[in-house]
Amino acid sequence: MELKLASSVQVQMVFDLIAERIAWMDEKGISQWNVTNYLDVFPFTYFVEKQQAGKMYVLIEQDQLQAACILETDDDGWYDQRPAFYVHQLVSDPGCPGAGSRLLTEVEALAQREGRCLVRLDCMQTNQALNAFYEKRGYRKVGTCQVGLYEGFQREKRV
Repeated sequence: MELKLASSVQVQMVFDLIAERIAWMDEKGISQWNVTNYLDVFPFTYFVEKQQAGKMYVLIEQDQLQAACILETDDDGWYDQRPAFYVHQLVSDPGCPGAGSRLLTEVEALAQREGRCLVRLDCMQTNQALNAFYEKRGYRKVGTCQVGLYEGFQREKRV
């Protein structure tokens, strides 16, 4: 398993995985990206820009892209700017159980190596299963955020 910067070829793979997850959310009756005009807010060009800026990371295991995210080092939507990684657009392959958790473990380790004291992310307020997942991993609720139709809880974990 390896967390690494995404290549330009992998941008399309990540975007396709997000579209697959949106369809999966519809199928499972989960409200998250599928009810917030996600691909209008974050079109393909957004992901190209993030990859070119060196902010898109992918988790590769056995030559398969299993999960991805955007890692930012600052985010104006938070109450302070302590040294942290801000995880955005975390997506995992539905056919790879545990990939999202493995990606977070790798992000947390990278944050420690780079001297960042926190890993921060957000989750749609109404997505009880995903909020429970983050709670179990030690991400405590510290605030709220809103982007368009998306209303989320801000969560952080000290690393």
